[in-house]
Amino acid sequence: LDRTLGEMGLALTHVLLLDVPDDEIVRRLTARRVCPRCGAVYNLITNPPKEEGKCDRCGAELIQRPDDTEEVVRKRLEVYKAQTEPLVDYYSKKGLLVRVNGVGSLDEVYERIRAALK
Repeated sequence: LDRTLGEMGLALTHVLLLDVPDDEIVRRLTARRVCPRCGAVYNLITNPPKEEGKCDRCGAELIQRPDDTEEVVRKRLEVYKAQTEPLVDYYSKKGLLVRVNGVGSLDEVYERIRAALK
């Protein structure tokens, strides 16, 4: 990324890390439901359908994607820690990493991001 941006005459000024505990990530992702007919996406915590289990748009039964089960989400977190998390140290050492608490309402997290990037 650094090389590609450098070739374009650009550079990173900040790298944002939304800090969210693993259990909260699992809770959020396992609450996602999708409509197999029209593709609408819901979250049972933050954006539930009006009628439980039914799509607001087309009335189809909502499903949980196979990659949104707890087992798969935890495996994805392991992969993240092994492959992506080393970038946290890299950008921290470069003084570019900005950590933001990612727990709270959408508005709360958005305001933290805005404040961190000012």
